[in-house]
Amino acid sequence: MKEREIRRQILDYLALCGVTAWLSHDERHRPAAPGVPDILGVMRGTGRAVAIEVKRPGERATEAQAMFAARISEAGGLVLVATCVEDVKAKLYARR
Repeated sequence: MKEREIRRQILDYLALCGVTAWLSHDERHRPAAPGVPDILGVMRGTGRAVAIEVKRPGERATEAQAMFAARISEAGGLVLVATCVEDVKAKLYARR
């Protein structure tokens, strides 16, 4: 499955969970800044930031992505690396 298909499934799932979420990249997949996760959002009720880096199975986050994720996490945001919507389902509920 392509990353864009995984991203779409994750965005659809987050909407069902009441998470306001959006893609952080433009149509040419250029990030706003180096390392910015693919999907950004805010959890309803708590206002907690959610950042999801989408990868195909077997791929890992780059150094820039890991550093940006650490900054979000240190600020109290929820950071996930997902290869499928099931990863988000398991991790989102595990950390609520």
